Amino acid sequence: MIPARWLWGIGLGLLVCLAPARHLSAQEMDLTPADQVSVLGRILAFDRSFAARADDGLVVGILYQRGYRPSLLAHNDVRTATAAIKGGILGSGEVRLVSIDASSGADLQKELRDGEVDLLYVAPMRAQDVREVARVTTALRIPTFTGVRDYMVAGLGIGVGQRGGRPEILVNLEATRSQGMDLNAQFLRVVTMIKPDDGIE
Repeated sequence: MIPARWLWGIGLGLLVCLAPARHLSAQEMDLTPADQVSVLGRILAFDRSFAARADDGLVVGILYQRGYRPSLLAHNDVRTATAAIKGGILGSGEVRLVSIDASSGADLQKELRDGEVDLLYVAPMRAQDVREVARVTTALRIPTFTGVRDYMVAGLGIGVGQRGGRPEILVNLEATRSQGMDLNAQFLRVVTMIKPDDGIE
């Protein structure tokens, strides 16, 4: 079990340690994947269900499209960044990464179950129904994270964007609750709430 005092330690640092955002040209994300991983790792401190979910280590799935270059680059960067801050997420706990290529035609629900995925990061993709991703992860109670703002209204739970040159934490509260997260009320007061929109593609 992860000590609660350790989780709150990194959690409180979230509000004061966010670095200025770095722009990404010709991509659908405001922040680099490395910056996203850093921020998202800290957000976990505010999820009261996290300690139980990660009791024996954490399995992070990365959903991407190998044939779409921005998606592949995001996948690679997330893997590198997550490996670099493993200790920052779980202390001495193990972090295992599972890559899921959405363009392979594989059954997402089966991939998530077989990989025993605890959290799913969704990279930028094209011609992909993100609402279906949200439906599957909600059914399996798997929290979702992304750096693509539009995916938030499609039903993903947590995102990181940018406002005024600084990172902005985005929360689809309905999605986070449906996907098994229990976010601290104090944390929710300082985030930007995103409402789901059934019309998003």
